[in-house]
Amino acid sequence: MNKCKDNIFLTIPLIVIFSLLAYYFKLDGGYYGIVLMSIFYFFRDTKITKYFLSIEWIFIAGFCEFDINFIIASISIILIYFYNGQKGKNIKWLFYAFYPLHLIILFLISKFLVIPIFMN
Repeated sequence: MNKCKDNIFLTIPLIVIFSLLAYYFKLDGGYYGIVLMSIFYFFRDTKITKYFLSIEWIFIAGFCEFDINFIIASISIILIYFYNGQKGKNIKWLFYAFYPLHLIILFLISKFLVIPIFMN
């Protein structure tokens, strides 16, 4: 028995309250992220409905307040749709190396290319 799905009169007000708090405090993902996660949770068993409602919500929220995050969310929905449920290749060391290396590269670019341009 799923308490969240069974008690819709408690769940929907909580989603609205947390969405408003996310909007007010300008949290990452904002209100649309909370609603999107709720859609994925409540419709996790019905694949077509889940993706249809997710895309619909992204366009409704994106129409009201355009942000680059809506474009990224639309792309992520497509990628999530093609996920097959299996673990991918074990390349975690690639990511452990990539993160500090890209920060060093960005630092060097800012140090030697961007800042000298503005100093002249």
